[in-house]
Amino acid sequence: LFSNCLPTNVFGIAAPENIDYWIHFLLKIPDFLLQNNDPLHSDSQSDSRLDWTLLIGAENAQTASKGIYVDQNGFIYVVGETNGGVYNPRPIGMKDLILGKYDSHKNTIWTQQIGAIDVALNVSAMTVDHNGNVYVTGSTGNDGFFPNPLRSSEDMFVIKFNSDGTRDWTTQAGPQEKESRTTPTSIYIDTSGNIFVVGFSSGPFGGPELGANGFIAKFDPQGNQTWVRQLFISRHTQISTLCAAFDRVQNTYVTGSGNANFETNTEINDFGVKNLFIFKYDNDNGNKQFFAQLSFPSRSIESNTITVDTLGNVFVGGNSNADFGSGADRTSHLATLVKYNSLGVLQWIQQLGPAQSQDPQNNYHTTISSLDTDTEGNVYSIGSTNGNILKVHE
Repeated sequence: LFSNCLPTNVFGIAAPENIDYWIHFLLKIPDFLLQNNDPLHSDSQSDSRLDWTLLIGAENAQTASKGIYVDQNGFIYVVGETNGGVYNPRPIGMKDLILGKYDSHKNTIWTQQIGAIDVALNVSAMTVDHNGNVYVTGSTGNDGFFPNPLRSSEDMFVIKFNSDGTRDWTTQAGPQEKESRTTPTSIYIDTSGNIFVVGFSSGPFGGPELGANGFIAKFDPQGNQTWVRQLFISRHTQISTLCAAFDRVQNTYVTGSGNANFETNTEINDFGVKNLFIFKYDNDNGNKQFFAQLSFPSRSIESNTITVDTLGNVFVGGNSNADFGSGADRTSHLATLVKYNSLGVLQWIQQLGPAQSQDPQNNYHTTISSLDTDTEGNVYSIGSTNGNILKVHE
């Protein structure tokens, strides 16, 4: 229901039955769009016409996009960072946060550029609630942005902007440990207005351990930290790509991957092996429960995105060089989509992409970067590949 997916429209793709549904509904297009049966050639430009583009930046400056969101009314929100004057006549600090709201015709509704002198703001992600309020998370390693001094070498922040673009509040978070760094990666909001941030910290944030670890933190609608939980296995366990989603009863599912057995909380010493994991947290108290793990001997499975449908089924997308019926021979990583039911029981695994590479210097890599579902239970994905997925699945 809530996930870190980016909304998109896809046009001019062949009928699903001609390319095996992109492996059972990895991509599904409504019938009224399926007028062109050749995805690479079209006589009509009506369905594939680029409507408009918008370039945001400043001369002699570096400006980077960090997120985009389209709300239920069609308004578009863009967040990023810059060392120039984009929405301001000149830069405020060493690197500023920029945020803009546009209508569907790219007319500007409002913009914001915030920062502080001699401060670099590292923007990570953004989300928008049903009232049009915007929440941005990131981090900084410079004093001067928060009213209080830094707690560590890099603290995280959460900023709420009201629907008119005015800044409502700013929250600072992180462990009281000068050598540690806290870096958020994703931000989510539930139907009650509570904010959840996942990311990584090298300090005792939500737990006593130092070293590489993950975290999930909850903030109330006023920006007060409600709880934070540390995700840690051992000093030698590397966890990557944490993201989250909610179900209908407001449980939070966090997925990632790492070189550990997450069911037994033990590290794995096999080089290059990564297991996919899902933990379930109750939103009220943050109690963690093991939900699911996917592993394959001497292979890597990495998760990039997670979503939950209206029935409580959990879908995780990413990539793997394991053979789940695809014929992968470890030379290529295939886009991998996994479905679990609401009890964490594996339902199926589907893979997409070239399974084998003849050139050891040019291995194929296909991955899913974002997922969403509709009310009928269909799954939609966004991803990338350096191979020809259409030729593979003709």
